[in-house]
Amino acid sequence: MKFKIFMIPTKKIISFKTQIINLLFKKSQKQMADFKINSINNVSTIVSRFKKEFGGGLKIYDGRKIASGDTKIGDLAKGSIARGSEVSANGNLLVRTFEQRVKEVYGLRVNVTYASGRNADDNTKLADLND
Repeated sequence: MKFKIFMIPTKKIISFKTQIINLLFKKSQKQMADFKINSINNVSTIVSRFKKEFGGGLKIYDGRKIASGDTKIGDLAKGSIARGSEVSANGNLLVRTFEQRVKEVYGLRVNVTYASGRNADDNTKLADLND
């Protein structure tokens, strides 16, 4: 009985290993993606993108009431906004820090919630809002 030895090119093995690693760590890669808010975005667009990216909810306020979905962030902003200003976040950012950044850049009050709808704790990472 004779055995045949097959040679697999090293390049293909490395490529296969890379694909496996990417699949295993897909969730952590998603958490590192940037979520951005700029003044031309509508409230409804931001809220839906936030839910898709982090799994939790986002409430944006216009004074004491929740802002209308078709309103642009720039129209809600208190005071003047520097050209090109934006707020970006990734899954490692704390809820408290995200809310503070939106307040600093746009003067808006926002509230982050868990997927269940209850208010998120300030020390929760945005990536953990699905819990």
